[in-house]
Amino acid sequence: MKKVVFISIAVVLVAVASVAGYVAHQLLGEAVKEDVVVYVPTGSDEKSLVELLDTVSAKPRLLVYFSSVVADRYGSPNPGKFTIKAGSNNYEMLRYIYTARGEEVRVTYNSLRRLEDLAGV
Repeated sequence: MKKVVFISIAVVLVAVASVAGYVAHQLLGEAVKEDVVVYVPTGSDEKSLVELLDTVSAKPRLLVYFSSVVADRYGSPNPGKFTIKAGSNNYEMLRYIYTARGEEVRVTYNSLRRLEDLAGV
């Protein structure tokens, strides 16, 4: 009798653990399938960042939740150019944009000869 109760409890625990693992994988699983370059404009807020990343993420519904969590913790997003790596989940993607500095962007002015000419532009 004790053996039957023990086995039934073990089966229930395994079932609960598998359901919890599936839910965790759906929430925290891969949201970016390939490397993507994202340009975040200066003055972006949480809402505009979610709209910008909505096209990048494979799980856009979770962006709103994770964006509010990350915004409460880190403040406002940093402007700049960001390369989101393949295999990132939504939380990693948002945390990278909120905490990292943007990559270097080269700007070329073809019509200027000297640095002093740039001041007049």
